[in-house]
Amino acid sequence: MLQDTVNVEVPRAVLKKINGLLRQRSAPPPRQGAFLATLLFDSLRQTALAGVRSVADTTRQLLFDIDGCKLDLRIRTHLGRQQISGQFLGYSGPPPALRLQSDSDTVTATINELLVFDFPPVSDGHNKLLITFDNRGEVEINLETYTR
Repeated sequence: MLQDTVNVEVPRAVLKKINGLLRQRSAPPPRQGAFLATLLFDSLRQTALAGVRSVADTTRQLLFDIDGCKLDLRIRTHLGRQQISGQFLGYSGPPPALRLQSDSDTVTATINELLVFDFPPVSDGHNKLLITFDNRGEVEINLETYTR
């Protein structure tokens, strides 16, 4: 049985909202010499087990794949400040340079022999993690995406 096509006019406000959401998800193409960070795990997206009561945890764990190595990143938010720490796993080159850039400041972190790092607490806001690998390339991770 054939059905006639029905044309429905979508309200302009709905189209504007959809276009805004699509623009937010489209990332600019990587710069020359830039690596891509792929999110593999996000603790916020994990569902609680049945019968287990949830406890408000202010630490978010993210696991990224960057050119074959993994970045285990922890973001702890407390009283409008973020404590960002992490560890590189499966990385064999010289330690990367790390910068945390906000609207008003840029801070650096040192990496120990186990490739563990800690940034000093920063204001919760428009923070970006910039990782430079031995002058071969850079990764930029917009942390605002994972803290809202």
